[in-house]
Amino acid sequence: MLISSTGEITPRIFFLGNLVQQVFLIRGRENALIDAGMSIGGPLILSDLKQYLGDENLLHWNLLTHSHFDHAGSTPYLKRKIPGLKIGASPVAGQIFQNPRAVELIRSLNQDLERAAHLEEDVTFTGIEVDRILKEGDILNLGEGAEIQVLATPGHTRCSISFYLPGDQAVFCAEAGGMPYGDGDIMPEFLASLPDYVKSLERLARLPVQYVGLAHGGIVAGDEARSYFSRSRDFTRSFQDEITDLFRKGRETREVVQALEERYYNSGKISQPYRAFMLNLEAMVKQVRELRKSD
Repeated sequence: MLISSTGEITPRIFFLGNLVQQVFLIRGRENALIDAGMSIGGPLILSDLKQYLGDENLLHWNLLTHSHFDHAGSTPYLKRKIPGLKIGASPVAGQIFQNPRAVELIRSLNQDLERAAHLEEDVTFTGIEVDRILKEGDILNLGEGAEIQVLATPGHTRCSISFYLPGDQAVFCAEAGGMPYGDGDIMPEFLASLPDYVKSLERLARLPVQYVGLAHGGIVAGDEARSYFSRSRDFTRSFQDEITDLFRKGRETREVVQALEERYYNSGKISQPYRAFMLNLEAMVKQVRELRKSD
């Protein structure tokens, strides 16, 4: 089952924003927001926090699954609005946020959307200072039964981590779990390492899961959640085979990317911004190409 409506998912978990700018609020004695969407989503997220917490200053944590522009974009805006907000991210993400070139790329990708949105409020991405480095095995106890376990799930990026709530059997993994599109298909997202990505999917598949908080598009629940990661692994293998087959036919890297762009993006089933999709697609094609060279 796909939950596509925002609001309460369990007494501890709330789906905020919208299907593109989705974030998750975890409530306890302290409250945590998982991810922060793109910069243009900042005002909407802030409004939702006021609705569900009564006072946005009751948000204590913003926990980031990884450093990409569409997951960390509005973190600086939220920090400006909630000065006491603490940011948690992986060690690698902490390093990335200190890299001026990485910060500029995040800012640039967000600005593409800001120009189109014509917002009255300044939502500019200005950089992130991480307050707590989150590593494999760390546990954040928010109180009132809200415990968040940190899982290292690299492969989508080097900095990808996932958050697991054992009490609710809910996992929030962003694109480390792939991206559903079309009629039940799952688009792979192995930008940094295909082997690590598959290992992360297999690890996530072993968790007792009732809810999978997607990167975009809602929440998968029930039987579909329990099979989600194994299905994502199977789609990943199929996608790898498709790329490999194109190379075997003598296609150059540019031609492989163009063929996949035509099949997937131009089908109209993927709503990701074009520039971001193409950066991701090129990274995945290069991953498969390099693996073929090493075989």
